Amino acid sequence: MLKTLFFVFLITISFAIARCQTGRVLAPDEDQYFEALPFQMPSISLPGFSDRTLDIMVFGAVADGHTDNAEAINRAIPVYVTHYRQGTC
Repeated sequence: MLKTLFFVFLITISFAIARCQTGRVLAPDEDQYFEALPFQMPSISLPGFSDRTLDIMVFGAVADGHTDNAEAINRAIPVYVTHYRQGTC
């Protein structure tokens, strides 16, 4: 029993050290997963985000970490859609 626990501990420490050195979870090369697929995988690109911002505190949101700001967000969404999408802001 003690040998088994020691072995599990050693393996856990080895993975932790390897993860700290690489900054990633140990996994086989991701490309090998795509090569083994029986179909062509389309390329995936990162989504683009607008540089426009909307302060939801103007709509009644409270930045205290406890208040439910759902109503303020719901009031801000139509304003964003109306003004930002049409280019008026």
